[in-house]
Amino acid sequence: MKRNKSFIQFGLSAVFALALLASCSEETETLTPQPFEPAEEAVITLSDAIPIDTPDSGEVEEENSNLPFPDQQHSNARVAAEGVTDYVDFNDPNSLDLLIDDAVDMVARWPFYIQKVGSAWIHVKEQNYRMGKKQAYNHYHLGYQYFNAVFNINTQKWCKSVLYGCIAFDPLQEHRYLTTHSLDQIIKIYAYDYNSSHRVFDLKGIFVRSGPIKIKFRKQSGQWYQFSSVEPGVYNFSDISSDITQVLISSVSGGPVSFDNVKVHVPTN
Repeated sequence: MKRNKSFIQFGLSAVFALALLASCSEETETLTPQPFEPAEEAVITLSDAIPIDTPDSGEVEEENSNLPFPDQQHSNARVAAEGVTDYVDFNDPNSLDLLIDDAVDMVARWPFYIQKVGSAWIHVKEQNYRMGKKQAYNHYHLGYQYFNAVFNINTQKWCKSVLYGCIAFDPLQEHRYLTTHSLDQIIKIYAYDYNSSHRVFDLKGIFVRSGPIKIKFRKQSGQWYQFSSVEPGVYNFSDISSDITQVLISSVSGGPVSFDNVKVHVPTN
């Protein structure tokens, strides 16, 4: 009798587990990993970059007439006479509010993440080009920095996993970071305003959470440069990544990559 009871319990557990798996949407395969906090000594200055030919996916000038213009900019932005320096950190509530369901399921779709910095808007989008083809996944992932998000099949809502259960949270008030959907996805960063779809800006640094990543950027002169393999850590860039019009970030190998705190400077227009 005890064997039968154990068998029944095992069967019920298996059914419950299958139900949990079935409840997950196809876009929740990228669960939030434990936060990676770099040590202060991980800050590295990259003093050089390799000149490269124009990437196959480069030189695409975006159309800004159909893009939104979020009103607010971060309170920690450093304003100077020559412009504004700030971190594009995927935490701005006004930016997250533009996304479908505030990207509560960690899936950021069009219009992707747009954050105001000074007199311009920094757009972090998917480049519609991968594996030598003009093809896109139409989303990337915005994970939660300090906790794992779980889909509750009873409430049909996302919740924050804690020791004795799962509690509600506001996706607009949580720290986020970007993870690519796959190893062949390319993320594009550029700046625009009401009058221009290609504002010039400076790439000052980045926090690479998982990698290595490849960073390509186009100078205002038209010349492209590349950091071929940037390992996880916090990076300060040299003046070579100033006066640029777009940045392309992709994986070097091995799988999806993640990054945060893209430090940019937007000159006065």
